[in-house]
Amino acid sequence: MHSTQNKVIRYTLALAILGCFNTPGEAKTELVTETEAGPKVAVQSETPSQISIANANKKSFGYSNRYGAVTPSQVYSLQQDFEALFMLYVKNHKKGLAAQVKALNLVPITGKIPDDVFVITNRLSNSLDRLAKSLHLKPMKRFTREKAKAIPAEVYLQAGNNLDVLVKIMNKLESEKNWGNYYAIRQYKLAKNPSDVFALADLSERRLNLVLYGGNPN
Repeated sequence: MHSTQNKVIRYTLALAILGCFNTPGEAKTELVTETEAGPKVAVQSETPSQISIANANKKSFGYSNRYGAVTPSQVYSLQQDFEALFMLYVKNHKKGLAAQVKALNLVPITGKIPDDVFVITNRLSNSLDRLAKSLHLKPMKRFTREKAKAIPAEVYLQAGNNLDVLVKIMNKLESEKNWGNYYAIRQYKLAKNPSDVFALADLSERRLNLVLYGGNPN
């Protein structure tokens, strides 16, 4: 397989290894099994690369020769990691808003496609850049669509950037801690779809904007 076709796989491994934030020997990847009732006990994943290419033949949401196949479930897992870490940020550094942020709930939605998720993921990136700027961190990289409509692989990469920047924010605020546990790779009993990912990204965006603007972005 050509090196460019391994970009998503390499990126997933980079998330697992976390060379920038973990000291040698501390990096780990967890496989978290999710059911309708919620997450079960996490177990160590022996082969992160196998997880990253799982269901690679499922191309119904879009396929790229450059990135390969990525499913909405994999994007959802990254967004769950982001949400978990963001709530820790709120708990530790925005205590006065914690109750209000927690009170915002996920709103189920239907009919979304990967391109819709790409748009809201980039909106979340914009808000996150504002938070990063307040800590003198540089704006994150943006991935662009190969074609007219985004596919899950492109959403995955941008969602990964969002998580990376949030880790940098937390690392700057709490540099003595290790953030590798927030790069968990989850598997789900029921496969996620773009609407599921959109709803979770929407929740993250609303919660972040509440922190940034006090609930009123205007």
